[in-house]
Amino acid sequence: MPLFADRVKESTITEGSSGIVDLLGSTSGFVTFADGVGVGGVCYYSMSQQVEGEWEVGVGTVGSDTITRDLVLASSNNGALVNFSAGVKDIFVTIPAEYLNNEVVETDHREVTAIYNASVLISNQLNFVNLRQETWG
Repeated sequence: MPLFADRVKESTITEGSSGIVDLLGSTSGFVTFADGVGVGGVCYYSMSQQVEGEWEVGVGTVGSDTITRDLVLASSNNGALVNFSAGVKDIFVTIPAEYLNNEVVETDHREVTAIYNASVLISNQLNFVNLRQETWG
């Protein structure tokens, strides 16, 4: 299962649709993928071109200063690898909508009835629960 990590964000000038993105270091106030996720770790990422409107959400494997785009979940290229144009791109750890909409609901252990493809937040304590059940509590 892909890892999650807080405040992981870097920039890149990698162009094209190559599966490997060269990372330029963390954005001010953030940590690198290697520090946050760990080298060899797998995470959900979001990458977006700052000017052209190109974007991609997927699963990637972290290297010491790279991330390999292993699986695209959604993109501005109809769900395929984006052929990124020249320019600076932001790349960061994310939680894809697909993950939240289809797999988890957040609760604080009070009784919760969930409808598939909905996410529910109760209170300020977050616990992830599989949506295969309909009622908890």
